[in-house]
Amino acid sequence: MRATGSINEGLVNSLFYERTIALVGTEGMSSLSRACVAVFGIGGVGSYAFEALVRAGVGKLVIIDADEVEESNCNRQLIALKSTIGTAKVDVAAQRALDINPHCKVETHRTFITSENLHLIKSKFTHAIDAIDSIESKISLIRFLKDHNIFFVSCMGGAQRLDPTKVRVADISRTFGCPHAKSVRRRLRTVGIEKGVRCVFSIEQPKGQDRKHRGSISYVPGIIGLTAAGIVILDILQHHDIIREMHEKCAQ
Repeated sequence: MRATGSINEGLVNSLFYERTIALVGTEGMSSLSRACVAVFGIGGVGSYAFEALVRAGVGKLVIIDADEVEESNCNRQLIALKSTIGTAKVDVAAQRALDINPHCKVETHRTFITSENLHLIKSKFTHAIDAIDSIESKISLIRFLKDHNIFFVSCMGGAQRLDPTKVRVADISRTFGCPHAKSVRRRLRTVGIEKGVRCVFSIEQPKGQDRKHRGSISYVPGIIGLTAAGIVILDILQHHDIIREMHEKCAQ
């Protein structure tokens, strides 16, 4: 685990925040700067979600991913560059975040999420984005987030899709046309969860026949990740009192 950067409430008037303040106001900007959001998975979906949160001025982010950047990631992941291949994704993402906004704080966990290690992530985050591919890890994470009453968005993945207009947002109980969401629905039922999971998914019929290498394009995972980040940001702005109270508790 590594933490970098620091939060400074007085910086909400700097030029970095100028355009955001013009849209959401100083109170909204203050809420974003106090917020703590966790992003699970920093791949094609998660890297875009993470960067949107950083650029929006979220004060603290917790990122969790076990993998290193691979050359095959370069077609769709913001953090994947020739210069970052072989480097831990969480380290690349943290450095990129601080290069964008030195005032944010980034906590990194290079680990593969399981039901046994979720309790090790002790940061008191109020919001989370699930951008995990593994079904079992996803189910464990969703159960954890629901048990702890944490606002979250679960992303169903963007592989084998081309049409950006087919991305949708719905409760898991109302998802359709997405095989990944169908698998998640079935698995969640076995642990007693049938609804109450916000999802971003695509209704486009998956393309491609290669079962070993699922095809992907540059923009669909990003659209899913950016949509998830937008939902989280909207909730932060709409519940600024809760964010303030949580921030004060964490500071004690």
